Parts: sequence; C-alpha cells; structure tokens
Amino acid sequence: MSGFCPVPSPGGFRMSVVLDLDELRGELDRLHQGRGLNRPDLLSHVGPQLKEVLRIADNDPDEARRVLVAELGEAARALSAEYRYVFVMAAAITSTAPTLAERMSIVSGKLDRDTRTVRRRLRQADAQAAEYFLHKARTFGRDPSPIQEGWHAVGFESTLWLDRPRPQFLGVRDMLVTAERLTTVEEKISIPRPGASDEDHLLEVEAAEGCALAQLERLSTSSWRIVLELDRELHAGQRHRLGLRVTVPSRSFIRPYSVLVPFRQCRTFSTAVHFGEPPVAHRAWRLAGVPPVVLEDGTPTDDPYDLDREPVAVASFSSVFTGLAYGIQWEWAS
Repeated sequence: MSGFCPVPSPGGFRMSVVLDLDELRGELDRLHQGRGLNRPDLLSHVGPQLKEVLRIADNDPDEARRVLVAELGEAARALSAEYRYVFVMAAAITSTAPTLAERMSIVSGKLDRDTRTVRRRLRQADAQAAEYFLHKARTFGRDPSPIQEGWHAVGFESTLWLDRPRPQFLGVRDMLVTAERLTTVEEKISIPRPGASDEDHLLEVEAAEGCALAQLERLSTSSWRIVLELDRELHAGQRHRLGLRVTVPSRSFIRPYSVLVPFRQCRTFSTAVHFGEPPVAHRAWRLAGVPPVVLEDGTPTDDPYDLDREPVAVASFSSVFTGLAYGIQWEWAS
C-alpha cells in the first residue's frame, strides 16, 4: 500500500521465555558489539529474549539475518531522529565499519557530540527499542490462533489510485492452503500515518474478492487486525484469490510509498501506482529489497520512473524475502 505496508500475519506463536525488559535491552547492547548485524556468525550472538519476541528460529541463519535487519530497522523508526541514527549505526544496518567504536566515532562526528554522550544515547535508544519490541509482542498476542495458521501467499498484487479524491488501495493475494480445512483467515495491515487526525475514523475496509469481512479491529494508530470469512471452504493444496480494498480520506493520510514488507512466506509481489495527470508526485523510484528503515530516509534510488511520460508506475518482483521492503516510493509534488 502507499503509505500502506501490507504486513502478512506471521502466524500463531506461543511465548516460552519469560520476557524481561532489562535482559532484552542487554541483548540489544551485546548485539551491537563488533560487526553488529554484519557478523558472519550472527545467529549465535542473538539472545533468547530477542529470539522470542522476533520469532527467530535456530536453524536458518539467513532468515534470522533478514528478520533482524528488518525488525531492528522497524524499531529504529519508532525512535526520535537522533536516537534512530545512533541505533541504526550501532547495529551496523547502514554501516560496514568493523567495530562498534568506529561506528560510534562516525556518529560522534556527524552529530557533533562527544563519545560519552553518544554511548549514553545508544543505551537510551536500546532501552526504547526494547520497550518497542516488548509492546509489539504483547500487542500482537502471545497465544496461537487457529485462524492464523493454514495458508501462505504465493503472490501478492497491489494497485493504488492516487488520482482520486480519496486514495484507494486494492490488494489481492494468491494463497495456497496448507490446512486440512480452512474457512477463515486473519490478516494485519499497517498504514504508517504522518500523524493522528480527525480523519482516522473515515478509513474504509471492504472485501473485494473471494471473502467477506467478518471483523475489523484497530490495534494501534497505524495497524489493524482483519478477520475474513472465505467464500467457500478450502482444503490443503487448493489455491484461492483473496482481495481487500482500503479507501482513505485524503493523500495527507498516507506516507509516500507503496511497499510490501512480508513477514510470512510470499514468493512474488507486484504493485502499480496511478499518479494521475499531471502527476501528484514530483518523482518516484523503485525499491528492490531494502531494510524498512530506508523508507524514512526518502532517498531516491538509481531506478527512477518518468511520471510525465507514464503516470502509472509499475514494479514486479519474482522473488521476495521476508523482512525487506519491495515496491515504489515517491516525493509529493507539493
């Protein structure tokens, strides 16, 4: 979605470790040491608290790395700008400097702060990030739900119309059923908000294909839980198209990107954004698997669109990895 981040539900998960804020903060602090997320043996340095809240398995180092890059980047987005920069650099999300001391030295020069101040802010950033992860774990539930199991997306298609008075998003999943019997599915969608407003209650969500809306629950300012009843009973091995339409009050409601950040299996993704004539964006560019924190930078990539020649930007990805962002980002024309 534009400013819409479809985030497929990760599925049921039962906590087995007693979560502790101080221990979680300590694990984040230790993870920053040395090469940070660039360690070749990264998984062996991830503590039990982080594994629990981020649902990291012990048998897939590559997947663990992708999840950590995505989740730490997402946590950084919840921090203030100065804390965010310190945290991202400490984790080595955007730096290849081989030691934490070198990365903090870079931060010290960039912010014009002494090293002790930078280290103190890193400790504060770790504490805030730990609180974020703990809150997220509690918000999205600790007990498995049978609704969340039994299927995965083979592909996801999204279309966004910005050339309408009220922007509208249509998302269609090509899903593969893995459960013996499936009649209901649960999704979570995230629509990053520039800020709260009186327009919030005007968000419209409706089933578009293959289902009916059974429940809509707001989890936070920018996320919703949706329960959908399938239009027919499905069984293991069957494919089904599941469509959802979201209409928002105005362009000011959303942030300037249409991306997918998958947190459960999804093979392919495609998106089309209708910018209108004249285009409502000054420029737009393609994002091909970047940490979600990069979305906040708003820095164009080397893969731009010519919106004056073609007002509909299209991006397709034949292979997507969990935890990374794929899609289209832009700058508003005004």
